Amino acid sequence: MNSVEAALGDSHQKMVVTGFGPFQGFPINPSGVIADALDGTSAFGLDLAGGTLETSWQRAWPALRTLVDEHRPIGLVMMGAAPDSFFRFEVRAHNAFWAEHDIDGVCPRASNSSSLVSGAPWTYGTTLPIAELRTVLRFGSPGTPSSSCSFLFPRPKPGFGVRTSSDAGRFICNQVYYLALHQLRELVPYIGFIHVPSLASHDPERRGKLVRFSRYLIERIALTLLLKELGLFRPAVAEVRQEGVAT
Repeated sequence: MNSVEAALGDSHQKMVVTGFGPFQGFPINPSGVIADALDGTSAFGLDLAGGTLETSWQRAWPALRTLVDEHRPIGLVMMGAAPDSFFRFEVRAHNAFWAEHDIDGVCPRASNSSSLVSGAPWTYGTTLPIAELRTVLRFGSPGTPSSSCSFLFPRPKPGFGVRTSSDAGRFICNQVYYLALHQLRELVPYIGFIHVPSLASHDPERRGKLVRFSRYLIERIALTLLLKELGLFRPAVAEVRQEGVAT
């Protein structure tokens, strides 16, 4: 048992990690593979509860809300797949959607506003402590990104880059991310979303690398949350700002 776990004792705090099931272009969704692999494990004293959401406009959010109500976690990290070669920490969710068909064949009707929640804020920022996460990973000091997708870690580990992004898209990834930030902020202190690289249907080696690297990131997120809860970060740690929005 390390010093952080000893300080926590038998708190049994939890972090929920979710991914998505298959959808068009992703017959095997790596985010769901990762969430399933992490389910029932632990990271620095946090019990991890993983779950796979259907890529459905109508079913994904209720399933996520059920997971949160069941586990009452300190942190919620949602994941989805993107056609990139790197991991993307999404620092912003938008109150908007695209009229795009889901796995059920459902396509939401677009309107002049096309907002997810009428009258709600246009955007919410992640409540994950990104600046403190940088410190834990010891990849440099917090800075001010100059574009909408910038390197979170100047020297990413071999195999996968890790970046921050201010645009989670307008599909179901953004939907559940926005609704979580809109409805669960008082219940779950730390909420974030990560887009993970795509996965070929028959590539067990890459699948293993994705799962291992994802576990590495989730463990570091867990450690960051626990250190923050224990008050072990200096107040001088700077905020990370993305296009003028504090995260």
